[in-house]
Amino acid sequence: MQVKVLMRYLALCALPLIGLQAHAAVIHATDLGHYEASGMHDPSSTNYAVGTAPGFEFNNFFVFDLTAYHAISSAVLQVYLLGDSETPTPPVTIFPAGGYISHDSAETWDLFDVGTDIGTLVGGTGGVSAFDDLGSGTAFGSVVITAADEGSQVEVALNTAALASLNAANGLWAIGGALSTATPGIVNFVFGYSHLPPSSAQLIVQEADIPLPTTPWLLGIGLLILSTVKRNAG
Repeated sequence: MQVKVLMRYLALCALPLIGLQAHAAVIHATDLGHYEASGMHDPSSTNYAVGTAPGFEFNNFFVFDLTAYHAISSAVLQVYLLGDSETPTPPVTIFPAGGYISHDSAETWDLFDVGTDIGTLVGGTGGVSAFDDLGSGTAFGSVVITAADEGSQVEVALNTAALASLNAANGLWAIGGALSTATPGIVNFVFGYSHLPPSSAQLIVQEADIPLPTTPWLLGIGLLILSTVKRNAG
């Protein structure tokens, strides 16, 4: 009888170890925006346009607070792309309506790690080095965007390098972006007119459930007791 009771006890202890599952979490951006090639960033602006136009070149960024998140096994960045009806009537024809403003049928948006201090980044004092940082470094993922994506969330599945960076973060974490297919001097913009709140960008993460640290100890004690009972019974 003692052995049967102990076996049931051990089975209950093992359940958290056997049944580990991941649960989803939505993390909204705390800040976002863009840097111009000149090094300018307006901290009061939430425009996260990225790309080129005559006299302009933008790289964008997004900041998230990961303080409460650990053991992330997968992550998708979602960023809203405005549609024609959601953008203002442009004063000049060089910038037509819509969040996708390009002479090309498709643009590739590449994402990178950010080495710039986040306080400096969001404060607008990162300068040219921050602009360069947002469009270079360790690749975190990429996606092809077309005009058909207007009015929806653009999704980018983040790679293993990004997951390692997410799990190493202890607080604020930033990701940068650039259009690798944009041609300087030509209109190749994505996320145009995006004066939207930070909640328009979010991370969808899968976070693994972690068993209580006492569970392995309880299991070990139970196994020791079971071994002793069997020896005495023999």
